[in-house]
Amino acid sequence: MVEKEANIFASNFLMPAESFGSSIVSSKLDYFVQLKKEWKVSIAAMIYRCNELRIIENQKAQQLQMQISKRKWRVKEPLDDEIVFEQPMFLADKIQKFVRDKNSAEKFINAVRLPLSDLERLCSLNNKYLTEYDVNTSSIFNDGRIEYTQLSLFQ
Repeated sequence: MVEKEANIFASNFLMPAESFGSSIVSSKLDYFVQLKKEWKVSIAAMIYRCNELRIIENQKAQQLQMQISKRKWRVKEPLDDEIVFEQPMFLADKIQKFVRDKNSAEKFINAVRLPLSDLERLCSLNNKYLTEYDVNTSSIFNDGRIEYTQLSLFQ
């Protein structure tokens, strides 16, 4: 149920009904490959969305999904290696403005309480950006994890 709701939210967010729906002029699989350049979502997701919007019927959607499987596109679709996906930069910009020295980096890391490598990845920061400030080096493991004395407010 939760996964279905997440898929519905993602498809509505990434492919709004009006604009996405108006871009569909064919139900051929090769056409969806071309649409992938514009919408930057998987072909399977576009077919799912078209079916959800009743642009294509259940039977046609199933046929297209079977063609995807037959072409072995379940793991790797066309254009997967060519499309450069955007990186969100808002958080990275804000963090870089706030974290300017060891003291501000330490405050930020202690407030967030996530492993540095995860934090850097989630916020689109360069790898090792936060560790360059030598924050709490005695409690940073080689893999970037930090040992905290209190991991939860409920301990």
